[in-house]
Amino acid sequence: PHSLGIAGGWSSDVTFKLFNDADLVVAIGSSLNGHTSNAGRLYPKAKVVQIDWQPQSLRDNRMVAHYHLRADAKAAITAINRHLYHRGISRAGYRTPDVLHAIKASADTVPYPIPPGTFDPRKAVQAIDRVIPKDWFVVGGSGHCAYFAATNMQHRPPELFASIRDFGAIGSNIAHAIGIAVARKDRRIVLLD
Repeated sequence: PHSLGIAGGWSSDVTFKLFNDADLVVAIGSSLNGHTSNAGRLYPKAKVVQIDWQPQSLRDNRMVAHYHLRADAKAAITAINRHLYHRGISRAGYRTPDVLHAIKASADTVPYPIPPGTFDPRKAVQAIDRVIPKDWFVVGGSGHCAYFAATNMQHRPPELFASIRDFGAIGSNIAHAIGIAVARKDRRIVLLD
């Protein structure tokens, strides 16, 4: 319930506020690229720790993190949690009732002008999200539309969502969706592009 959702340029207002106020960000298995860090503007005051098998100190012409831990994500977090527990550290941090309420009440408030006779893509994706079963695998396109799928499809398991972001162009993700369908024969696949 305390998930902040997307981190980066597509973050909600409450996510931006919480990240902007953070003094420590621990990124687990994240490349911390320009999208997920909003080109370094998402958490300007925070010290950043990157936990990854292959951490990178530089990416997109900027420093990625202050500290790097080369480790398996699950093993590293298990060890960190064990260490904190033995030291008696169990602070709630941002997990307060006020923050939980803010997360639940958050919405995309960025103005998005809708030309007459067209649809608001956020509302279209929200309508699609209401009718697609939560156990379907959702592939979000890599063009501008990826924003709408990633930020307006709520409460879906992250392992059933893919957004291919290495190359952004409308229509390029049909191959990704076909590949996921071949690999995941146990799931229905839907591509939003």
